[in-house]
Amino acid sequence: RNCQRSGTHEALSARCRKGPLPRHPLRLVGSYQQRQIQSAAQLGQYQVFISKLKEAIERQKQDIKQREKALQAQTKNWFEASNKLKTMDELIEKARQQEEREEDQKEQKLLDDRPGQNRSGFQ
Repeated sequence: RNCQRSGTHEALSARCRKGPLPRHPLRLVGSYQQRQIQSAAQLGQYQVFISKLKEAIERQKQDIKQREKALQAQTKNWFEASNKLKTMDELIEKARQQEEREEDQKEQKLLDDRPGQNRSGFQ
């Protein structure tokens, strides 16, 4: 082999162990440059992808903030409506109790005003 004759140079002897040098070194350089270009293109695509992901994440964060504000507003509205309902229920109950008291007083007055009965209820 030609590699054995030039065994004094370490790098060349390493290549000899791997096999002979390619006959067309420009093809090797061209292939390397093409891989670099592809790698650069892939890097660019990756950066665009990451950028789009970051934008999507930011939009989602904004959406979450808006929905949280809307939830807080609706929760506040619900509590206010619930308190109004509770107040109305209490007022209705008071009015019902007042009506019952007035009805009881009317009945008592009718019983008290009946002729022929004394106050003890015995004749």
